[in-house]
Amino acid sequence: MEFKELLEKATKGDANAQKELGYYFEHGQDVEQDYKEAFKWYKKAALQEHIIAQFNLGLCYFNGRGVKENLGEAANWFKKAALQGDAYAQFLLGVCYEVRQNYKEAFNWYTKAFKLGLSDSKAFKELKDKLIEIYINGFGCKRNYDKAMEIFQTTN
Repeated sequence: MEFKELLEKATKGDANAQKELGYYFEHGQDVEQDYKEAFKWYKKAALQEHIIAQFNLGLCYFNGRGVKENLGEAANWFKKAALQGDAYAQFLLGVCYEVRQNYKEAFNWYTKAFKLGLSDSKAFKELKDKLIEIYINGFGCKRNYDKAMEIFQTTN
């Protein structure tokens, strides 16, 4: 879709167009890269319950792109997407909880993400490593070496 047409649809409130426009600005596609503008369009779409926009808005807060870094806001937006079944949002929500040392919630969200699976092999390996560490150390769950080994042997 041409940028002009996309902008027109986004301005009229089309959540998909708003999310796409956010992507254009985030990645400098057909426009100069502008994280603040990307944040603005992601937020418009996220407020309309657009799952990808919610996740991307969470990333903006998580990484401080276009907005001041804010782990609490990142977690809020990741949770909205996570509750709709987005495995990556579940994984990053787990990271937010782990940073805050709420290991029980981190374990909960990591487990959900693991069950759904992540298509990116690097992210899946990172998720596996986190779950293995949690099971070995008993962070947020009972220590369980057998479960840690089971996860270790899991392939993506």
